Amino acid sequence: MTQPTMGLVHLNVARLEPLIQFYTETIGLQVNCTQQNTVHLGVHDRDLLALTETPTAKRVSGTAGLYHFAILLPSRYDLAKSLVHLVRTRTPLQGLSDHGVSEAIYLEDPESNGIEIYADRPRSQWYTGSRLQMVTRALNVEDLTRTLRGQETTFTTLHPDTYIGHIHLHVGHIQTTEAYYTQQVGLDVVVNYGGSATFMSYDGYHHHIGANIWAGRSPRHEGTLGLEKFELRVHPSRFDDLANRNGIQATDSFTLKDPSNNTIVVCRA
Repeated sequence: MTQPTMGLVHLNVARLEPLIQFYTETIGLQVNCTQQNTVHLGVHDRDLLALTETPTAKRVSGTAGLYHFAILLPSRYDLAKSLVHLVRTRTPLQGLSDHGVSEAIYLEDPESNGIEIYADRPRSQWYTGSRLQMVTRALNVEDLTRTLRGQETTFTTLHPDTYIGHIHLHVGHIQTTEAYYTQQVGLDVVVNYGGSATFMSYDGYHHHIGANIWAGRSPRHEGTLGLEKFELRVHPSRFDDLANRNGIQATDSFTLKDPSNNTIVVCRA
């Protein structure tokens, strides 16, 4: 079975124009289409992010919702280009990390939505025996940028083979979250950090969905600023299995709510 792909991440925002400018000029996405108060951004002909202007909505702190969404680049070279571009444009960064399985840049958009930009290491390097080696240590920036020597460093847009690699959520309770995503969404728990964070995936990936209790344990409020929903695109056989598990008859997609009121749209890949 092929690895599933995270689909569209949908955010409610207060003002579209500053966000469009940020995601095109700073991150390197392109505007693919505009529908009334919603703009879809992505790479080539693939949408990665939808922004809906919701000027009356409020941001509610201490609740479930988005910790960050993660943009997966195809290579270290592309990650190095993004890092150099962010430094040249004096974009504030929140962190530069080496997770063993990947190397990552952390930042947030003008409305405080968390973003990770990362590149995976080869899967053969992720595991020691059957145990996934996912860590957090300082990114070796010098080693990363060494991949650019003698190469083109001009940055305009992200590589066409860029995807949403995973999403990391604020949730109310780790054990309840794991039970829901394993039983109703069919994910496997890959790593659990002492009941404060969990990482879950299909088919041995390091994680498609992360969850933590660091921000507050109240359920997400409907219609607030920030994460509205995210898509999980799965193989047709897995789609049918998940629909059956949830007692749903669907041909192309169906919507679930996790115990923290985060909205998941499960799509047939």
